[in-house]
Formats: sequence, C-alpha cells, structure tokens
Amino acid sequence: MAPWAVWLLVALSAVLKLRSCWAYTCPAICRCSRDTFECSRDTQLASRTAATSVLRLRLTQLPLKQVPTHAFKELINITIIEISQSDCITHIQKHAFFSLHSLAQISVQNINSLRVIERGAFADLPRLEYL
Repeated sequence: MAPWAVWLLVALSAVLKLRSCWAYTCPAICRCSRDTFECSRDTQLASRTAATSVLRLRLTQLPLKQVPTHAFKELINITIIEISQSDCITHIQKHAFFSLHSLAQISVQNINSLRVIERGAFADLPRLEYL
C-alpha cells in the first residue's frame, strides 16, 4: 500500500473517532455542557418534559472522558439507564450513580475506552437487578 494511502486511513480514522465524541444530544431531563453533564432530581424537575413520565434514560455517544460524581442522583421514577456507543469515556467516578431508588437496570455497553470504575460508583440502588 502506498504511504499516502496509509496516512489517509490514519487521518480518516482519527476524524471519525473525534466526530463520534461530538455527536451527542443532551436528554431533556439533564443539564449538559461541553465538559460535563448532570441528570438529577433538580434537572429533571426543571425540565420542560413531564418529569415523572420519563422511565428510561438513554445516553449514547457521550463526548466526555468521565461519568462524573453525582451524574445520576435522586432521579424520579427512572427504571433504566443506558450508556452506550461512547468512545470517549475512560472513567466512571465514585457516586456517579447515586441514590436512585426506582432504578432496576444499568446498561453500559460498547465503551471500548473505559478503564476505571471507582469503588462506590454504583451506590444506594436498592432495586437494582441488572448491571
């Protein structure tokens, strides 16, 4: 293979990886910025959606390197949280999933860069059946 073709493939793969880290839509019940996100009772109640009618929270292609402490805290009636297709996430911090009394399932899938899950990342989840 010609050297320019190899260079083109490397450059293209880097662009696709960066693009996948930017292709993210913040869920209505959350608050998101360029560097972090929070989905809590406060952000849920402040949202314009019917806060208690949302049962499933799906986050795909998160552009962040970590799921921060209290990213998911005291959400109302959320039974399933799914995080998937996020090539940027390397770290889930302590108490990222905290005090979610209705939560039955957490699904973390297709996150190839995930390296660290801190002790206590999943705390006070009395109804959790599936992780």
